[in-house]
Parts: sequence; structure tokens; C-alpha cells
Amino acid sequence: MYALSNMLFMNHTMETLQLGNNYVGDASIVLLADALKRNRGLKQLYLGYNCVSHVGLASLVDALLVNPNITHLDLSGNKFFSQRSMRLLQKLIRYNTSLEEIGLENCFSPGQQAELLAQAVRNNITLKTIRTTTIRRRELARELSEDARRAMQFY
Repeated sequence: MYALSNMLFMNHTMETLQLGNNYVGDASIVLLADALKRNRGLKQLYLGYNCVSHVGLASLVDALLVNPNITHLDLSGNKFFSQRSMRLLQKLIRYNTSLEEIGLENCFSPGQQAELLAQAVRNNITLKTIRTTTIRRRELARELSEDARRAMQFY
């Protein structure tokens, strides 16, 4: 991952990086995130089904808040069950102004997913697509807070 991070520092023409299903862990994500802070060419980043925890996620969120060029991010399959992870993803969705699509399939419990979706609906104006695990409407409504229900028009 060190070589890839160095390449991203210098290469601003690559637009898509697919690292899904590669057992990429937190240490590698930290290196990648550092490179993303300076790279302005990459538009799509696919990190689905790796071994990312809140540690790597924290570095990635920080990088994506300063990099205005990433429009597509896939984090599917990384298990973000901790409250830290949820707060980090809420921060990303609330303050990032370039993401148009984010993949979050199989990342959370239904209740966590519902709260994150509600926040996205309320606060983010650039997101066009959020890919998540299917939740039955009744289950979703039961898990949402009252404020989130209003935001998603569940009465």
C-alpha cells in the first residue's frame, strides 16, 4: 500500500481506484487517506468488503473533507457497528460537499442505517445515491427516532 500511496501523491490523472475485497486494513487506509488529501484527480474510490474499522475510517473521513474531488465512495461490507464509526460517517455525510454516491451495504444494523439515512436526507444536498442494505419499511420506521421519522416523512 505504501507504493500505491506514493503513486497517488504524484499521479493526478487516475480517476478510479478499486480496492474492494483486498483485505485492506486500517494501516493501509491511513496511508491511502494521507495521499488522498493531496490527490486531486481521483473521482471514484471503492473500498468495499475490506477490514476497515473506525480507526481507518477516521483518517478517510478527514481526507474526504479536504478533498473536493471524490464523488463516488464505496464502503460496503466494512463492519461499522461502533458508535465511533457512526459518528464519523455522520460527519462525512453532513460536511462533505462533493460526494454524489456512497455505498454502505452490509455496514450496520438496521437502526443505525436508518438514522444515517435520515441525516443524509436532512443535511446533504450533493448526495444523489446512497446504496444500503434493504430494510423493510415497517422495521425502518420502528427504528427511527421521532425527528428522523419526520425527516423521512414516516408519520
